[in-house]
Amino acid sequence: MLNAKWQMLNEAHLNRAAERFVHAAMHSGRMLSDHRHEGSPAMATDPTTITKLDELLAAIQAFDDPRRAGSEWKQTHKLLQTTDLASAGVGHVVGMRDVAKLAELVDQLRNAPEACEAAPAAPPADVPDEATCKRALRVFRKRLSLTVLDEESTLGRSPLTKGAAAGAASMTAPAEYPHEVWQELVRQGKLRYIGHGFYELAK
Repeated sequence: MLNAKWQMLNEAHLNRAAERFVHAAMHSGRMLSDHRHEGSPAMATDPTTITKLDELLAAIQAFDDPRRAGSEWKQTHKLLQTTDLASAGVGHVVGMRDVAKLAELVDQLRNAPEACEAAPAAPPADVPDEATCKRALRVFRKRLSLTVLDEESTLGRSPLTKGAAAGAASMTAPAEYPHEVWQELVRQGKLRYIGHGFYELAK
């Protein structure tokens, strides 16, 4: 009889303690929520936090009565407040010392997309538009024609060449257009890159 009475008193004491914890946790959750709404972003969940939560969950589950794991619940509540989980929900789960719901929260954090992924690769350079490529090709053809004429004139005046025709017509790309434009013209098959910065018209 005394044992039963003592158990009832103990249960009542634990319930009152849980109610006080709920009240404190909810109050803390509201304060944290207000702070976040002021513009301070929530900290990202990292693997270390999830590992620690797993350890605390296992420690809580090891108790015959999980509600007695006061220190573990406090540590768990502190860690959960650093995550993106809703503060009110966290406060309720921890305040009620609901082990099943706590396990669900930890799984939710574990299965969420990584918040701190590797920095994304830089986007590829913009592909030049068709109009820009056409203008660049016209400039290239015009400059190339002038270059060929100049070479032929020079060879024509040489006593050694006796007016022999110039070799394969090629030149460096005009500087008015960026490297991406010339690469795109090569990709389109309108120019051919022959090395050392020189291009020629595709055959």
